[in-house]
Amino acid sequence: MARRIPKGRKIYSISYLMDKQPKGIRKDPRYGFLLDSLRGSDRLLSLRFNRRCYTLLNRCVVGPEKLESFYRTYRLPRHPFFPLFLSIKRAYLDEKDKARAEREEKILSLLQKLPAREQEYLFAFARWESGRREGRKARTFQREIYPRTLKKARLYLSRNKCDWIGCFETFRRDVIGDTAEYSGDEGQVLIDRYILGLPPGPEPLNREEIKTRYRTLSLENHPDRGGSGEMFLIVKEAYERLSGLC
Repeated sequence: MARRIPKGRKIYSISYLMDKQPKGIRKDPRYGFLLDSLRGSDRLLSLRFNRRCYTLLNRCVVGPEKLESFYRTYRLPRHPFFPLFLSIKRAYLDEKDKARAEREEKILSLLQKLPAREQEYLFAFARWESGRREGRKARTFQREIYPRTLKKARLYLSRNKCDWIGCFETFRRDVIGDTAEYSGDEGQVLIDRYILGLPPGPEPLNREEIKTRYRTLSLENHPDRGGSGEMFLIVKEAYERLSGLC
């Protein structure tokens, strides 16, 4: 295991490196040979190296062409363990990257099955957050909105309009809370546009179009016509906010 020495510097060992490897790496048929090469070498078991060396090994960034330089820099023995470990770890990372890419492709395929309006607004909210962060990554969108799993992407296909409104409102509050130094509330304007079935922009608001959409939706959702009272109020409030901006 890693041991600490004076001045807070941390020293790593091959045993510590192996303890920190993911379980999936053990599926490689060469893994048994790797353990045998380690157990049969007292020199490897007693070897100690610094954090930089550990990181290069653990992240598998040492290519075969750089092994000699790696040995010299960190004064490591030219032992078969190192190329074998790097080969096994690289195969594991490549397989993981492949699985991630396939999952991402399936997620995108599911998102493309969403109605066009929802697709349009998903990207509109990502752009809005990026704008509040002055062009930086929309990290709240990536964390809360963009589905990182197939299960979440499939759930998106069953969402109704009220579900999306709730999702967008939660997202808006979180972004504003995380970027309080920026002014403006274009996020609410986006939500109101979505509620009234208007495009997200960048076209300016049109009073007549807002009024037309409000009349249609208020009739559809009026409780006296069998609609949802909650949705009727949501539409009314969105109309009043957008009308005040024209």
